[in-house]
Amino acid sequence: MLKKIAVTGANGFIGKALIALLAEKGYEVFALVHRMPSDEIPGVNYQLFELGKNLDQVASLYIDTLIHLAFDFKGNQNGEDRNLKTANAIQQLNIPQIIFVSSFAAVTPVTDSYYGRCKSEMEKVFQNDLIIRPGLVLGNGGLFGRMNAQLKKNRITPLINGGLQMIYTIALNDLLETILLGITTSSKGVWNIAYPEPTSYRNLTSLIAAKLGVHPIFIPVPVFVVIAAIEVLRFFNKPLITKDNLKGLLTEKSIDTKIDMQALRVQWKNAEESISLLNS
Repeated sequence: MLKKIAVTGANGFIGKALIALLAEKGYEVFALVHRMPSDEIPGVNYQLFELGKNLDQVASLYIDTLIHLAFDFKGNQNGEDRNLKTANAIQQLNIPQIIFVSSFAAVTPVTDSYYGRCKSEMEKVFQNDLIIRPGLVLGNGGLFGRMNAQLKKNRITPLINGGLQMIYTIALNDLLETILLGITTSSKGVWNIAYPEPTSYRNLTSLIAAKLGVHPIFIPVPVFVVIAAIEVLRFFNKPLITKDNLKGLLTEKSIDTKIDMQALRVQWKNAEESISLLNS
């Protein structure tokens, strides 16, 4: 009998793709969402869910596996952190299997941002479960999706300090299949999920542009100018990157993901192959 699986943050970029895959595989899927979507996926049971609130409705589902994706970037509310409160509440639900999707921001050195610090603290809560840390997820959404959309609108591309920052990437489908592997093997521990060889921010942007058939105009920009631009743009619309995104890009990390790839007996795609398979 296939497992009953609940996914928090199921309306998000990764969550929506994950629940669709799980439903396709025949699992009984519960999508825990902040608001009901207008385009519900057939075969998925949607339940209202809010970070920091009582989780009695989750306990009443009697699920076998909970995959925790939801994250509140504002974090604190009324003096307590909603993300940490929810993590601790989930841990007390006595669910047979918990998979926490973390981030490379939590890898030492922890990225000096709210996102990095909070993900690191949440990993401590889920230290006896399965923690999956993906690199930059390449798919039609998230930070990568915003980069893609920006290039479609405007060829002018600012390069922070020359765009030499090295970025570890993982194709969305590779991440989903790895999560599925974690479910089927009932694994525990920490998995760092990304193609072993990182690519530079400039090369990543060039790959996206080539896929779109555009020729980017690169303009080197100092960090302080980018910070100022983010501050101004956030009052008018959502900027391409946030301060947390920026700190993530500028934090140098060396992560040997080849160990995980070999241990899991999988082959993840590099950035070029991942982007070539996406819809423009």
